[in-house]
Amino acid sequence: MRAAWAADKAKLKNVGLHTLRHSAATAMLENGVNLKAVSEALRHSSIAITGDVYAHISENTLRSAMATLAIAIGL
Repeated sequence: MRAAWAADKAKLKNVGLHTLRHSAATAMLENGVNLKAVSEALRHSSIAITGDVYAHISENTLRSAMATLAIAIGL
């Protein structure tokens, strides 16, 4: 299994395939990769799966989103 090999190579203990997929989705989204692109990279059948199940957004990203909205509406 590739994921187990990658985790072993990185010296990560008790890390399985789903942990790596969640981490990859979050890292891509946190760094500005389009949701559809992340969904396709993970080979999901829809972006809803990626967004609802795999993506975990940090407080900093949420704050940044709100700041962008505030600028867009003139606050």
